[in-house]
Amino acid sequence: MDALEKFMLENRDAFDDAEPSAGHFSRFERKLGALGSTSATLWNRSVMLRIAASLLILVSVALVFAYVTKDRLFRASGQESSLAGLPVEVREAILYYDGRVQDRILKIQGLEKSCPGAQNLTAMAETQLQTLDADSHELRQTLSRNPKNEKVLAALIQNEQMKEKILDNMIQKGCPGNRQP
Repeated sequence: MDALEKFMLENRDAFDDAEPSAGHFSRFERKLGALGSTSATLWNRSVMLRIAASLLILVSVALVFAYVTKDRLFRASGQESSLAGLPVEVREAILYYDGRVQDRILKIQGLEKSCPGAQNLTAMAETQLQTLDADSHELRQTLSRNPKNEKVLAALIQNEQMKEKILDNMIQKGCPGNRQP
């Protein structure tokens, strides 16, 4: 038996008859009240965790959106810089036809989803567009060496028009029964 247990057994009567000191119950209630406020702290932590999770989801969605659209944004910004040396009219024409080409590409992607006979149209369109873009790049290089050559300017615009015509042709032949450009 250790010393504390022996002391308690010998003085048991002294421990049993003593009442708690004055104010014991009020101090005890205050301590219980203080413990009750920790639930408010826990609730605040819960709210903060929910807010943090919501922000994390929002940032994740924004990053996914940026990743999906980055190619389009980089292409557009790169195109603006590559058009910098061209006359304003030619620049506007190229941007106009590029916008129409993007619309056609979206139509082709829609055809692939809705028409069973239109598989691989997007891949064929991208191949055709890459060829025409390479030609366009060569024309721009030629134009940078001779900026006032009207024939090269006309060929550049004609190249942009050709992109749209090729995609229109693919749309018309891509799905039987679909004859609108």
